[in-house]
Amino acid sequence: MYLTDEKKLNLKLNGSFYTRKWNEFVDCIYFEKILGGKSLLKSVNKTSQELSLSFNSSMISEVEATRWLDAGWVQKHSLLICESNLKDIKQLNQSDYKSVEHTKFNLSDIGVLLEVDRKIFSSYWKNSYSNFVETMKSCNNNHLFKIFSDNELRGYAILGETRGFTYLQRFGVHKDFQKQGIGDKLLKYVLSFAKSKNYKKMKLNTQENNEAALRLYTNNSFNISKKKLLIMTSSN
Repeated sequence: MYLTDEKKLNLKLNGSFYTRKWNEFVDCIYFEKILGGKSLLKSVNKTSQELSLSFNSSMISEVEATRWLDAGWVQKHSLLICESNLKDIKQLNQSDYKSVEHTKFNLSDIGVLLEVDRKIFSSYWKNSYSNFVETMKSCNNNHLFKIFSDNELRGYAILGETRGFTYLQRFGVHKDFQKQGIGDKLLKYVLSFAKSKNYKKMKLNTQENNEAALRLYTNNSFNISKKKLLIMTSSN
């Protein structure tokens, strides 16, 4: 009922929400609340216990957490919000970055991205096909950046743009090729591209305990916000 490949709308007397499989690698349900308060959260938590299945929320702000905790949910992950003011970015000569390929992000790209994505992220954070489709729908314009070495795809970034503001939706480098400067080169290219388009700011979020990612971002003009995003899980 809830473990569908694509997002499914669920309508209840006390609210509405989307569900789908989190991904192909972990047995939990993605839960995105649309309408409803503590009553809805309590009923979903009860369903979780009855089915012995874990519901994991979409990202919520810290100020929302109390309602979820009071309904029996617990915090699973904390993510930091990082932001770069693009007016401070140095414009690069993109011809010096021939290992990076930029295109519009299209549905036809997802198959290739799924392959490399599985070599970048741990099971919980791997993307599914639906994840990529939802990423594409979340912004007006989407750009894909792929970085190669020895003619092999080593990493990628997805940059979404809406009304001049950009969001680094996905960013990663193959585990076997990390700590070789590939991520730094890819990020610099993405920032320079955004600068060339006169975009204003770039935001992203990353796990609070991902020290390597935080070091990369802060070394490339990103500042860490005091605000956090949380992923909550039902207490099944």
